[in-house]
Amino acid sequence: MLLSEILIEKIIVSPQIHDKIQTAILSWIEAAIPYVDNNLSSIDHNKKQITELLRRRLAPTITNIVKQYRQPIPDPEYMGHKVNVEVDILHAYSEAGSVRSSWTKYRDVPKMRTAYVYKNTLNITLSPYQISNIVLHKNENSIGELVSTITHEITHLIQSLSSRRNSVYNKNYYSTGADKDTRYYMAKFEIDAHAQSLASEILSKSKKMPDPIKYIQNILPLIGMGIQTVFNRPTFPSKHYQEIKNLLTSPSDDPKLAEAKKRAWRRFNKRIYEKLSNYLEHLQQK
Repeated sequence: MLLSEILIEKIIVSPQIHDKIQTAILSWIEAAIPYVDNNLSSIDHNKKQITELLRRRLAPTITNIVKQYRQPIPDPEYMGHKVNVEVDILHAYSEAGSVRSSWTKYRDVPKMRTAYVYKNTLNITLSPYQISNIVLHKNENSIGELVSTITHEITHLIQSLSSRRNSVYNKNYYSTGADKDTRYYMAKFEIDAHAQSLASEILSKSKKMPDPIKYIQNILPLIGMGIQTVFNRPTFPSKHYQEIKNLLTSPSDDPKLAEAKKRAWRRFNKRIYEKLSNYLEHLQQK
């Protein structure tokens, strides 16, 4: 296994990081209340204030996370690493996230040389409806979903730092003979990020339960069996678990594709199980 892949195997957004993100969001909720009312047009009108309040709270936390995982770059022309956080409000999107990376070159005039800074940008896009749900109604599921989206994108940030070229290590189990959605969920870096976002949703939910430890203990065997619903009722929160399961367990006439999907599905469940086990251990030590 390549070193870059070994580093990715170890990525777990810890409960401490999860708690810091949640704390930042709760602080934003209180600060954003004066700019949000039941009329969604108020959110459009106060878009700049609302997004800047969230950006300011997330940026220091995310920057510190990246510092913990950043690999040394032994290059005399490398001048540092910058992390940007952007927040936007669009009517057509909800809980969308993205990460982009780039080298920024400039002329270091005093030393008469070309230098460069590596820049990661994490973008979070919310709809006015979602903001109303979070800020006005303090909807626990919506808050948990936002935390989940952010931890998904933080996973991608950390993945990009695991490569000397600072690009996300991208390896698919199978890249041909499948539709676009299936190929997407067979990419190892996406499997791991989606596993992280699901684990984050479950951790957020557990904190609202009378016994968080027992809640996670009850979910672990269900994850192991690939079960989310019992008697048509969801046993744990997830927007995408069943969708991913359906895509990766659907039959295929291509034996190679069928085997690749099976391996991707096993990886997805394994990653969720590992992350939840880590969270359980953390809770039990408190």
